[in-house]
Amino acid sequence: VTVTPYDRDGDGAGTSSSAIITVNSSNTSPVISNLTITPDSPSTLDDLQATWTFFDEDMDSPDQCSLEWFRDVLREPAYDNLETLPSSATVKSQLWNVRVSCSDGELFSETATSSNVIISDTAPTIVTASLSPNTPTSSEDVTLAWEGEDADNDPVSGVSVQWFKDGLEVASLANLTTISSSETNRGEVWSASVQGQAAGVTGNATVTSGVTILNSLPSVSNLGIGPL
Repeated sequence: VTVTPYDRDGDGAGTSSSAIITVNSSNTSPVISNLTITPDSPSTLDDLQATWTFFDEDMDSPDQCSLEWFRDVLREPAYDNLETLPSSATVKSQLWNVRVSCSDGELFSETATSSNVIISDTAPTIVTASLSPNTPTSSEDVTLAWEGEDADNDPVSGVSVQWFKDGLEVASLANLTTISSSETNRGEVWSASVQGQAAGVTGNATVTSGVTILNSLPSVSNLGIGPL
């Protein structure tokens, strides 16, 4: 910059000088919105996923985000900064939420807090179901055997059994685990479905493989030896 003084008698000698001018920038803090946990009605087998919307008025990209997970109001620091909380961390009836704050590289947003989600019970499953004997005859009873499991370690009980003959339900045999040979005839195909229940929650039905009723061996009665 050159400065030249002036008065009524004429110009003076110019003097040069330099200066640094700094233009201040005003960075705006980013904003976190729409913070949610999905699914919103999780069971004990579901991972919890935190999602949110990042907005920055200065068009800055998110530099880093801080996440904190809370179980029943208590922070669980072992899961800090995880966007996905594993199902192994949760137990039925627990209440969970997450808090998130993000930086644009200079400033952090205000902390956003999600709504709470409650972990619900997982329905039990029937892992095996079978009929015995595998090749019954018309003189043998047919018995259903099954085994269930529950992710919440609740005891599993059979709540519903349906029997099917040639694909059609036999309603009179509902909830029996053994059907009498008097109900079966040669050539019929029988199967059964069973649902498990644990802590008041009913699982999906599992259907056995079918068994075909075979002919019974003939029997001999009143055998005797008489005079020729």
